[in-house]
Amino acid sequence: MLVHPLNSLVVFILVPHAVSFIDQTNVRVSNSHRFAAIAQPCSEASPPGRPTPRFFSFLFDDTFQLLNSKTMGTYQVSRKRQFGPVYKSNIFFRPAVFATDEASMADLSAEESRKNLDAFFPPHHKKLFGPQSLLVQSGEQHARLRRLIQPTLSPAAVKSYQQVIDSSVAKFLQDLSRKCASEYVPVVPELRSFFISLVVQILLGDDALDNNKLVADLSLWSKGLLAPPLNFMPWSTAARAMRARKRIASRLETIIENKSTYGLLGRLVSYRDENGDKLSTGDVIDNVLTLISAGSDTTASAVTSLIMILSPEIKETIKAEPEKMLALLDKVLRVYPPAPFQVRLNKDEPLHVGGYLIPPNWLVVYGYAGALFSESTEWTDLKDNASPSSSLAFGGGPRMCPGRWLASTVLMAYCRELVNLEWKLDPNQNLEQRYTPGLFPMDGLRLKFTLQ
Repeated sequence: MLVHPLNSLVVFILVPHAVSFIDQTNVRVSNSHRFAAIAQPCSEASPPGRPTPRFFSFLFDDTFQLLNSKTMGTYQVSRKRQFGPVYKSNIFFRPAVFATDEASMADLSAEESRKNLDAFFPPHHKKLFGPQSLLVQSGEQHARLRRLIQPTLSPAAVKSYQQVIDSSVAKFLQDLSRKCASEYVPVVPELRSFFISLVVQILLGDDALDNNKLVADLSLWSKGLLAPPLNFMPWSTAARAMRARKRIASRLETIIENKSTYGLLGRLVSYRDENGDKLSTGDVIDNVLTLISAGSDTTASAVTSLIMILSPEIKETIKAEPEKMLALLDKVLRVYPPAPFQVRLNKDEPLHVGGYLIPPNWLVVYGYAGALFSESTEWTDLKDNASPSSSLAFGGGPRMCPGRWLASTVLMAYCRELVNLEWKLDPNQNLEQRYTPGLFPMDGLRLKFTLQ
C-alpha cells in the first residue's frame, strides 16, 4: 500500500499520442540541470518562494491550488520550475516549505528521523481516517501503533497472501481482457473496484467477497477524501462519506466481536507485542480503513502507470531479464508517484533541507507530485538492485509506509501477467493526468485488449 497515506504516466516515446499533465506546464527533464546550476545556498538561508508574512500569509495562501484535483500536481511542478526544488509557500494559512526532488526529500526524511515532526491533516481527513489511524497519529502513539501493525505486514506475513494475490490478479486480467476485446473501455474504474475488493479479501477472507454493500461503502468513503468538508450538508459527498464510514465501522466491529476474523484482520486483532500490548477495536477499525485507502486507489494508480509505459520493447526486456522487473516498478513509482504529497508540522527545532533552514512551527511538505520527471524516462536504463519496496513513493523516516511490501507484491503480480498481454490505447482520449486522489488520466485510460 502506498500510504500517503499514503498518499499515484505517460512516456512520450513509448506511448504515442500520450500527453502528460506535466506537459501542461512545459516542464522537461532538462529543468533539473537548470536547478543544479543555481548557486548552493548557505545552511542558514531561507528557501526562495512566495512571501510568508507573519500576519498576512493568507494573502499568499496556496491551499486551494494544492488540494484542487485540477492543479494538485501542476501547482507543485510550476512552483518548482519558478523557485527550484526547495521553495516556501503558505498552505492551510501557515508558512510551509516544499521539498520536491529526491535529494531534498531524503534530507527531510533524515531530519524527521532525528527530530520531532507531527503528521498534519485537515480536520475532515482526521475524521475520515479516525483518531487512532497510524496515518494521523504522531509521537509515542504513532510508534506504539506501528509496533503493533508492522509485523502483520512484514515480508513473511505478505508471503502468506501471495497465492490470493496471484490468482485474483490473473482472474481479473482475464475477465478484463474479454470485456475489452471488442471495444475501447476505460480501465481505471475497473482497477479501482478490483483493488478495493482485493484488499477486502486480504483483510477479511473469502467470506467478504460477496459483500457488495461493504465494497460500495468503501468506494463512497474514499470519495470523501477529496471532497469539500461540507459535513453539515447531509447531501454532500463529505457527509455521505462519513455515513459510509459509520456503516463500515459497524460491520467491522461485529466481525471482531464475533471472533470471525480472517486474513490480515485476524492478525491485527490477535497480535501482541513483547509487552503483551494489543490493538483495541477502535485501533483496528481506524487502521483497517487506512490500509484500504492506502492499498486501493494508490496501487490502482501505479498499475495504471505501468500499463501506459509497457511498450513491446519493455515487455521483451522483462521477459528476457526478469530480474529487471523490480527496477522497472521502482522507476514507475518514482517518475509517476501515486500520492501527491505528505505534510508534516515542524514543532521544536529548525530543519536543514536541501541547504536551507526551515524554522519551527512551519509546515514542511514531501512534494511527490513536484518530483515528477525528476529523472530520465529512458525505461531501458534500469538501476541494478532497485526495489519498489524502498521507493521514495512510500515515504521515508519513521513514517515510511508499513504496507510497502504488500503493495510491491501486488505490483509484481500485475507485471508478470501484463508482459504476456497485448492492448491498444484509444488514440481519441485525453491522457492528461490529475490526482483524484491517485494519479489517473482524464478519460480513465481507454484501451482494447488483443486476445491471443
